[in-house]
Amino acid sequence: MNLDTSEQLKYYLESLGELGKVLINSEEPTSIGKGILRIALGTIMASKGVIFLTEQKGKHLKILSVQGNSQNLTFPLTKSDQQYFKSFKGCQLYDKKTAKLNKDIKFYFKELQVKIVIPLLHKKNLIGILCIGQKFMQQEYSAIEFKLLEIISNHLTKALYNYILINEVNKKENILS
Repeated sequence: MNLDTSEQLKYYLESLGELGKVLINSEEPTSIGKGILRIALGTIMASKGVIFLTEQKGKHLKILSVQGNSQNLTFPLTKSDQQYFKSFKGCQLYDKKTAKLNKDIKFYFKELQVKIVIPLLHKKNLIGILCIGQKFMQQEYSAIEFKLLEIISNHLTKALYNYILINEVNKKENILS
């Protein structure tokens, strides 16, 4: 294990305490998204990233948290887009030439210089997407960094799914009262 990798693992392990606080104390998904995105980017030393959340039963992608671009946008999400993301096996490099995505998403990915895409899936349902840009020093991503991103994305998926469930319970509670 080289020095960079050991420093990254040390940063990630030290960030777990912060991650726990974010997950316990945050009642809004934007707080969760910002905290987890900061940890993800810091761990792998990347400068840009975005977390999307699906909305309206998977028909739209809304930016939950973004670093490296100030736009807060919503994109249409076609069935073809969903199938593209669902076909991923965990964390993958983004290939703009073969990506079967609508032009709006492709344009945004190009603008943010997305290098890694991680679909956030819960029981085969796409609930969001974590995208990571280029590393600070323009280096390639290592296998360990991919694994760390998969671990972080699992935390994010569980947190977002819990948020979705809490919202559903609150809506039903409001209807009943």
